[in-house]
Amino acid sequence: MSNPVEYSIEHLADVSKDIPNMVVQLSFLVMSGIIVLVFAFAKNLKGARIGVMTTLLIEYMFLILGSTVIYRTSGDTYMYKLTPFWSYVAIADGQKELIEENLLNVALGIPFGFLLSFICTKNALLKSFLFGAAFSACIELSQLFFNRGLCEFDDLFHNTLGSVVGCGIGMLHLSPSLSLARRERM
Repeated sequence: MSNPVEYSIEHLADVSKDIPNMVVQLSFLVMSGIIVLVFAFAKNLKGARIGVMTTLLIEYMFLILGSTVIYRTSGDTYMYKLTPFWSYVAIADGQKELIEENLLNVALGIPFGFLLSFICTKNALLKSFLFGAAFSACIELSQLFFNRGLCEFDDLFHNTLGSVVGCGIGMLHLSPSLSLARRERM
């Protein structure tokens, strides 16, 4: 692995080949229309923000499901590794490429938790943990049932961790004390 950023961009480009361009364009068009409608009919800025973040979250979930389940090619066998943290044992045994896979799975969950932090402001970390784990479990079980990838506990763990990290980042952004400190610096 020469340049992690370059590799990640290439990896995302490779994964995105699975989703037909027309589907991505149509989903972007629908999302844009919904965001315009949210702003047109929202009674206040908070309601508009929640509406936009909900729309973005749904779009993100659709794109993730598309790239991890819907538009993947089916395999011949059911593939699963349910042993918790098996990837760490494999990393210790020399499979260093799993470090990047684990980090990418954490990164996959960060936007989910970030967007959720704007929608669910009360008990946001707990909700991010629960919804992140539930969404990741849906992905992993769908991959198993439809033979569309490796169903594994480690992915569920890393996606959920990413969701909680993303929520924490969103909570820092929404924090009144941090907002006040930002305004004082300007």
